[in-house]
Amino acid sequence: MTSLYDDLKWRGLIAHSTDPDALKQALDTTKISSYVGFDPSAPSLHMGNLLQLITARRLQAAGHTPYLLVGGSTGLIGDPRMTSERNLNPKEIVDGWVERIRSQVARFIDFDGPNGGHVVNNYEWTKDVPVLDFLRDIGKHFSVSRMLAREVVKSRLEEVAHVEARRARVAAQIEAEPGVVEGRLQGVGVGGVGDQAAPG
Repeated sequence: MTSLYDDLKWRGLIAHSTDPDALKQALDTTKISSYVGFDPSAPSLHMGNLLQLITARRLQAAGHTPYLLVGGSTGLIGDPRMTSERNLNPKEIVDGWVERIRSQVARFIDFDGPNGGHVVNNYEWTKDVPVLDFLRDIGKHFSVSRMLAREVVKSRLEEVAHVEARRARVAAQIEAEPGVVEGRLQGVGVGGVGDQAAPG
C-alpha cells in the first residue's frame, strides 16, 4: 500500500521539507493537524483554491485533523499585490465575504468523528489585541530583513526608488535648463509654472 507521504509527493503536493523522513513517519504512523488559510479578498474562492481543499480532505481521510482558516483580520488589512496598492475594503464587506467563504470550505471536510475538521476565523482572536502588545509580543518574531527579502516588498521598493530617481533627474534638468524644459512642456500642451495650458 502506498504511503500518504509518497502519494502526496507523487502528486507534486510536497515541494519542500526540513525533514522528509520525519514528515513521512508523522503522516503514516501518527495523527497530526493540518492547516490551510484563505484570505477573504473577494466574495468567493476560485479554482486555484481547489487544490488546497482537496489536499485537506485527503489528509482528513487518512486520519489527520484539518484546520481551515478564513482570515477575517487578514482581509481587513488587504491583499498585497505586485503592481498596485492594497484594496482596503469596509469591515461589513469583509465580514460578508468571510461567511460566504466559510460556507464554501465547509463543504469539503467532515466535522464529525475523532478527527473532525475546524473552520476558524483569525479575526476572532486578534480583534481585541492592542497594537503595542501585538508589535511587542508578535512583531518581534518578524525581522525587517526577512520582510525586505519577500519579492512583493522588494519589487515595490524598487518601483518607488525608480520613480524617485526619475523625479530627481527631471528636477535637475529643470534647474539646469528651465527655459528649455518649459518650452518642451508647452509643446505638448502643458503650461508653464502658474500658467494654464492652452486648449488644443
